[in-house]
Amino acid sequence: MARYVELREAGRPPVAREHRVRPIDEYLDKIEELVVRSDGRVRADVVHERISAMGFTGGERTTRRTVAEVKARLHAGQRRVFRPWVPAPAT
Repeated sequence: MARYVELREAGRPPVAREHRVRPIDEYLDKIEELVVRSDGRVRADVVHERISAMGFTGGERTTRRTVAEVKARLHAGQRRVFRPWVPAPAT
Protein backbone atom coordinates (compact mmCIF):
# COMPACT_ATOMS: atom_id res chain seq x y z
CA MET A 1 0.00 0.00 0.00
CA ALA A 2 2.86 2.35 0.76
CA ARG A 3 4.12 1.98 -2.79
CA TYR A 4 0.82 3.28 -4.19
CA VAL A 5 0.87 6.25 -1.83
CA GLU A 6 4.43 7.09 -2.91
CA LEU A 7 3.46 6.90 -6.57
CA ARG A 8 0.45 9.15 -6.02
CA GLU A 9 2.51 11.70 -4.10
CA ALA A 10 5.14 11.69 -6.86
CA GLY A 11 2.42 12.63 -9.36
CA ARG A 12 2.38 9.33 -11.22
CA PRO A 13 -0.78 7.26 -11.65
CA PRO A 14 -0.61 4.28 -9.28
CA VAL A 15 -2.24 1.88 -11.75
CA ALA A 16 0.11 2.63 -14.68
CA ARG A 17 2.72 -0.02 -15.29
CA GLU A 18 5.99 0.09 -17.12
CA HIS A 19 6.49 -2.15 -20.15
CA ARG A 20 8.30 -5.33 -19.19
CA VAL A 21 10.73 -6.60 -21.78
CA ARG A 22 9.52 -9.82 -23.36
CA PRO A 23 11.64 -12.26 -25.40
CA ILE A 24 9.40 -11.70 -28.43
CA ASP A 25 10.01 -7.94 -28.45
CA GLU A 26 13.15 -8.26 -30.57
CA TYR A 27 11.10 -10.07 -33.26
CA LEU A 28 8.27 -7.52 -33.21
CA ASP A 29 9.53 -5.71 -36.31
CA LYS A 30 9.44 -8.93 -38.34
CA ILE A 31 5.97 -9.80 -37.03
CA GLU A 32 4.67 -6.34 -37.98
CA GLU A 33 6.24 -6.69 -41.43
CA LEU A 34 4.57 -10.06 -42.03
CA VAL A 35 1.17 -8.82 -40.86
CA VAL A 36 1.29 -5.62 -42.91
CA ARG A 37 2.58 -7.38 -46.02
CA SER A 38 -0.28 -9.90 -45.85
CA ASP A 39 -2.80 -7.16 -44.99
CA GLY A 40 -3.60 -8.92 -41.72
CA ARG A 41 -4.27 -12.35 -43.21
CA VAL A 42 -1.15 -14.17 -42.04
CA ARG A 43 -1.79 -16.86 -39.45
CA ALA A 44 0.02 -16.90 -36.14
CA ASP A 45 1.36 -20.43 -36.66
CA VAL A 46 3.05 -19.32 -39.89
CA VAL A 47 4.57 -16.33 -38.10
CA HIS A 48 5.74 -18.64 -35.30
CA GLU A 49 7.50 -20.92 -37.78
CA ARG A 50 9.26 -17.96 -39.39
CA ILE A 51 10.48 -16.35 -36.18
CA SER A 52 11.45 -19.75 -34.75
CA ALA A 53 13.71 -20.19 -37.77
CA MET A 54 15.22 -16.80 -36.87
CA GLY A 55 16.05 -18.03 -33.34
CA PHE A 56 12.95 -17.30 -31.24
CA THR A 57 12.70 -19.90 -28.48
CA GLY A 58 9.38 -18.84 -26.92
CA GLY A 59 6.07 -20.62 -27.10
CA GLU A 60 3.42 -20.53 -29.78
CA ARG A 61 0.92 -18.96 -27.41
CA THR A 62 3.17 -15.93 -27.00
CA THR A 63 3.35 -15.60 -30.76
CA ARG A 64 -0.43 -15.91 -31.12
CA ARG A 65 -1.00 -13.20 -28.52
CA THR A 66 1.50 -10.83 -30.15
CA VAL A 67 0.14 -11.41 -33.67
CA ALA A 68 -3.37 -10.67 -32.39
CA GLU A 69 -2.16 -7.37 -30.87
CA VAL A 70 -0.43 -6.35 -34.12
CA LYS A 71 -3.49 -7.26 -36.19
CA ALA A 72 -5.74 -5.25 -33.86
CA ARG A 73 -3.49 -2.20 -34.25
CA LEU A 74 -3.48 -2.67 -38.03
CA HIS A 75 -7.26 -2.92 -38.24
CA ALA A 76 -7.76 0.02 -35.88
CA GLY A 77 -5.80 2.21 -38.27
CA GLN A 78 -7.77 1.04 -41.30
CA ARG A 79 -11.27 1.82 -40.09
CA ARG A 80 -13.61 3.46 -42.53
CA VAL A 81 -14.14 7.16 -41.97
CA PHE A 82 -17.69 8.33 -42.51
CA ARG A 83 -17.78 11.87 -43.78
CA PRO A 84 -20.93 13.95 -43.80
CA TRP A 85 -22.64 14.19 -47.13
CA VAL A 86 -22.69 17.77 -48.34
CA PRO A 87 -24.89 18.25 -51.41
CA ALA A 88 -23.63 20.60 -54.05
CA PRO A 89 -25.84 23.61 -54.62
CA ALA A 90 -28.10 23.27 -57.66
CA THR A 91 -26.99 25.42 -60.53
